[in-house]
Amino acid sequence: MHDLVRLYAAELARTVESAAASRRLLGHYLHTACAADRLLAPHRGRIEPVPAAPDVTVTGFAGHEEALAWFTAEHVALLAAVRQAERSALDPYAWQLAWALNTFFNRRSHWRDCVQTNETALAAALRLADPAAEAHVRRGLAYAYTCLNRNTEAEPHLRRALALFVSVGDRIGEADTHRNLARVYARQHRYRPALHHAERALSVYQAARYRCGEASALNAVGWFHAHLDNLADALSYCGRAAALHHEIGDPHNEAAALDSLGYIHRRLGQPDAAVRHYRAACALFRELGDRYEEAESLLSLGDTHAEAGDTGAARAAWRDALHILDALDPPEADRIRTRLPVRSG
Repeated sequence: MHDLVRLYAAELARTVESAAASRRLLGHYLHTACAADRLLAPHRGRIEPVPAAPDVTVTGFAGHEEALAWFTAEHVALLAAVRQAERSALDPYAWQLAWALNTFFNRRSHWRDCVQTNETALAAALRLADPAAEAHVRRGLAYAYTCLNRNTEAEPHLRRALALFVSVGDRIGEADTHRNLARVYARQHRYRPALHHAERALSVYQAARYRCGEASALNAVGWFHAHLDNLADALSYCGRAAALHHEIGDPHNEAAALDSLGYIHRRLGQPDAAVRHYRAACALFRELGDRYEEAESLLSLGDTHAEAGDTGAARAAWRDALHILDALDPPEADRIRTRLPVRSG
């Protein structure tokens, strides 16, 4: 063999093996992350990941806690895997890995990581010219922007995602995006347009017979009615949401509905009922590892105790909440101390 041919053959072998190794590694992370995500959010809508090659190893999990522990242990590697997929032009792996990480990032309040991975994923989805992929990524990116109060950046992504989901006939994606738009408006205290989008989501979920989405939309509709002082309607919608989430076995969203009921009973001047619902929400959020939402419910529990004149119980709940937020997101804890200085006492 001529020396130049030999050198070319060796380089080709290295390149081919490197590409195959990258696909094996990314396949492992993608399919393991999807399996773990199914345990964290069993009622979440699904995507069809890139098929796993026969030599790809997929880690299995005994349950929710093992899945959460794997995400936590592999957090940094998973971020690197999304970047590697995008740099290697393995675009389906890039956007699908980002999608599979969204639940974990939101449960652990890693919203900046969620923005980073979804921005990387969006570049990959646009290169693929895949409208469904683009829609999923824009929705995930917008949710993270909303969590960081970057609402004006979130809305255009959601408008584009909504149009894309409609164009590909994805009714669940369409309804999910209406619910996300409702959240953007609520963050801006614009509860009437928020209610409009929540009602649109509810209608589409019901037409699609998607019960988990229906229950979440019922809670959203009730929550916005509460903020528009329609407390009787709010109690009805959120009560139905909590019951439906319990029936279908969705404890995370059941906790969200219980938190809503706590707020409504508090507004109705029923502190005992409010405390009961907030405590139930905190217990479920804690069990599921959603520390941020647990902290939010603890803050509201503290407010309820304070309004009822139980200062000791109020301070205990506030301290527990701030302890969580200090560990998760110190700037958020500082923001709360600035807004409500009595809570840090």
